[in-house]
Amino acid sequence: MSRQELVQQVEQTLIGLGFTENKSASVMCYRKNVSYPGLIQGQNSHAHFLVYAPRGTLQINVKFQQSSGTAIEKLAYCADDAETTEFDRYFVVCGGEQLLRNNCAINYLRSRQHRAPKLLPTTVDMLGHYLAPYLDPKAA
Repeated sequence: MSRQELVQQVEQTLIGLGFTENKSASVMCYRKNVSYPGLIQGQNSHAHFLVYAPRGTLQINVKFQQSSGTAIEKLAYCADDAETTEFDRYFVVCGGEQLLRNNCAINYLRSRQHRAPKLLPTTVDMLGHYLAPYLDPKAA
């Protein structure tokens, strides 16, 4: 698997839940590769997806690391970025052998949730489960 394949799996999950790609901010739509002001002044960050669900607007970023390298630095940036997100939830979908080994990426990001309560790390297999509460407008 590659990062691009993981991004495609996330998109297929969104489509499977009934979302459609659209440049508008309409409910049950999503936008891809959205630029927004980053943590460093004058630099933009990018969300892989912005999702407009009936119960909130969700940011989804995909992090993939197959071999050793800068995995923790990438995850640390996500945790910092999630602290300031304007959206209702900041999902980080983790993939690749390095990030999923011993659940290290998920555990690392969960350990940062006290600073970034909107942060929700997951795998692509669990993404639909975590998105479900945002679909039902009658849910508590």
